Amino acid sequence: MALNDYQGEYVTGGTFLYEGTLPMRITIIAKDHDACYALGEAENRLEPGETPRPLGPDGLLYYQKGELTPHQTLAEVKAWIDAKAYGPVKWDPQPETSARKTTGSKGPWGQMP
Repeated sequence: MALNDYQGEYVTGGTFLYEGTLPMRITIIAKDHDACYALGEAENRLEPGETPRPLGPDGLLYYQKGELTPHQTLAEVKAWIDAKAYGPVKWDPQPETSARKTTGSKGPWGQMP
């Protein structure tokens, strides 16, 4: 899977407790472009002078899967997720590497949806 497609590349995941009791999975993906800008461009709804968010230091933007808010680093997206009402998230105990260093989009549970 290419980084510029809709799915992005799996980076890491974690678990939070929905309503304090039900474990729910959360996933972080990486893309090599600003997906929100690309969507606005495709739908011809960009503001005059609007530009894509600059890529992070590793040439990627990080997203909570299912969200369009781009973050330049993995630490930034994790902090954003942990600050949400359902946070904090218990992140998976795995090495956190750039999506460019992973192989495909498989996480510890196989192919990610």
